[in-house]
Amino acid sequence: MIVRVRLQTGPRIRKARGKNRHVAAAIAALMWPAVLVAYVLGAWALFAEIQVAGAFGIQRGLFSHWQAWLAAAISIHLATLVLSRYGREGDLRLPIHIFSWISSFGSRRAAE
Repeated sequence: MIVRVRLQTGPRIRKARGKNRHVAAAIAALMWPAVLVAYVLGAWALFAEIQVAGAFGIQRGLFSHWQAWLAAAISIHLATLVLSRYGREGDLRLPIHIFSWISSFGSRRAAE
């Protein structure tokens, strides 16, 4: 026995730019406090290491190092900037000058 299900054709899928701009803007707005917290924790860990501030709250693990907090803060900050730019303009573009600097970093060392 063969059963055929006939479905109606729906609206055509179109490639519209910036379909989820409102979602990207909302996520970017919620990420700004995380950026601030990561920068503050990185500064606190750095100042605790050079004994300017009190003991840092996280004593063991990856996030007990200030470098991990600053790397996390910078990466979250870049992601937030990209999402907020997409939310405003509807064009998802990465900050190319930063990535070109990172990719040329190894070639500069080899030349020295």
